[in-house]
Amino acid sequence: CMPPYTEHHDFTRPIFTLSLGSTQQIVMGQKIRTIGAGQFKADVELDLPNGSILARQSHSADILKLAVSSARAYRVSITFRGMRPNFPLEQASEQHKRLEHHLVAKAKESARAEATAAADQEAAAPPQQTQQPPRF
Repeated sequence: CMPPYTEHHDFTRPIFTLSLGSTQQIVMGQKIRTIGAGQFKADVELDLPNGSILARQSHSADILKLAVSSARAYRVSITFRGMRPNFPLEQASEQHKRLEHHLVAKAKESARAEATAAADQEAAAPPQQTQQPPRF
């Protein structure tokens, strides 16, 4: 499932989503309600069959939120978004910068935790005895 989201304005319009595999329902609207685990309701409900392409621009990409309910069968969704030409990285939103900082910090924290756990496991393991080859 994909919880409700709105496309960022850094991406050019239109935005295309290719749906492969099983038919999948998506919902769109200014207000999207969660009706159960991975299930959503909104003003617009669309079924995307295998091989379909959803193109969003203007109101559907800039204002409406989109959510994808949990898949009931195998499916792949590929979304094509273009970046504005010559978009300078220093203009990336503060939210993106905070997210990147958070992800880097989490990755470092995870690596430290894994290294500590491996060292603890190695220290707790009984010493291995080496066998002497038989003497003749």
